[in-house]
Amino acid sequence: MKIVIQVVLLTSLVILVASNLYGYDCTSNSDCLQTENLECVDQQCACTPGSTLNSRQTCSKSYGGPCQHVLDCNIDTFLKCNDTTSTCDCQQPDRQIFDERRDACVSLIGFTCSHDDTMPFPLFCVEGAYCDMPIINGSMYHYCECATGWEETEDLRCRVRVTGPPNTSRPN
Repeated sequence: MKIVIQVVLLTSLVILVASNLYGYDCTSNSDCLQTENLECVDQQCACTPGSTLNSRQTCSKSYGGPCQHVLDCNIDTFLKCNDTTSTCDCQQPDRQIFDERRDACVSLIGFTCSHDDTMPFPLFCVEGAYCDMPIINGSMYHYCECATGWEETEDLRCRVRVTGPPNTSRPN
């Protein structure tokens, strides 16, 4: 009998914790885990402003948000806590930039990316680039390259290739 009671209590505890996560019903902020950057919005637990959903169904700080520890920032969007500024920044700032449209860090030209964009948290390339997969010496690599019609810039991004005006001069 004692074992059954412990199992029931454990099950109740799991249900209680799970019910305080992102997307669950709430009537006040106390119904959501504030330690996970959640608040009650329109009767559902949602991320607080400046936080984004992570794979644990809780919320972590977004780009530029204040942080003190590595896990304060959303690692699923390739963020980490910058020790110097105590704000969330790209995990590899020399190889990535923050893309506001995607709300995640993306790779610059020539650096690692995810070819499979159906992954839960793929590492995309900068605008105008795609993830190339060349095989070099028998090994497959994944890196960002500018797409057709785009050209690489000095800051390892892509811009639309500028073509000159059509030649309208006629031979004499």
